[in-house]
Amino acid sequence: MKNTEYKFIKKWDENTDIDWWRKSRIELNKIIDLFNNWQIEDDFNDDKAKLVLAKIEYGKQTIGSQDGGSGYWDELDEMEKFVKSNLFNQV
Repeated sequence: MKNTEYKFIKKWDENTDIDWWRKSRIELNKIIDLFNNWQIEDDFNDDKAKLVLAKIEYGKQTIGSQDGGSGYWDELDEMEKFVKSNLFNQV
């Protein structure tokens, strides 16, 4: 049985005058929406989890790897660990 505890991530504030922060947060929030919806709408579906993991990896390689992006990377890493624990944590 999979872990059925939910872990929701709050979206980041996109209202900022710093352009790269705004653009990065818009991208991050898309991934957060996908992550949260995977739990609610897709009931931890394994096939959808693979898409969520791919989007998380995309985020890590783009917004998470830029100078000043460590906070985004950390958020994405926590999401990745949670998805993997549900995808591969079978009893």
